Amino acid sequence: MLSVVPKEGSLFDSVEDVYKVYKNYAAEAGFIVRRGHESKAGGIIVNKEFVCSKEGIKRVELKEFDSLKQDCDDKKVKRKRYDFRTNCKARLYVIKSGDKYKVRTFVEDHNHGFFTAEDKYLQKSHRSMSVAHQYFAIKASNLNIGPCMSFNFIAELLGGYENVGATKTDFKNLSRDIYNYIGKI
Repeated sequence: MLSVVPKEGSLFDSVEDVYKVYKNYAAEAGFIVRRGHESKAGGIIVNKEFVCSKEGIKRVELKEFDSLKQDCDDKKVKRKRYDFRTNCKARLYVIKSGDKYKVRTFVEDHNHGFFTAEDKYLQKSHRSMSVAHQYFAIKASNLNIGPCMSFNFIAELLGGYENVGATKTDFKNLSRDIYNYIGKI
């Protein structure tokens, strides 16, 4: 049973508080939250929508591209990517009510499966590299230990991959970002 389920009529001090509660609910339930539409009046958010990450359908426009043509100026072609959206209707909609934000609509029904308890650590919105792990990966890089090896080492120290709080790809991306910023160490 979920510990925190948002309810219609609930009041919050800020939009960020709403987001934190809905994100925690999503983490327990097994889905990912995406920030949706918002309206402002005088620079203040008057309504905000948070949706399931599988909400909507992405429009895909494929361009014809012939690499053999000499006069083709569109050299940058994006790779085809699998679309994970299923037009899920789950959402949380809040409106400004005085100096608080009130939950006006809460739709709990999803049209897709959830992350299992064993795979929750893989959700992108629920993982992050700690400063200690970043520091370790950088120091390991100085010793010619790559990101995969440093990830495996940390996973071994912490008792499993699910305890790291990041994935192997996160470690690789950190190394890439550091190389791009300061050059190869």
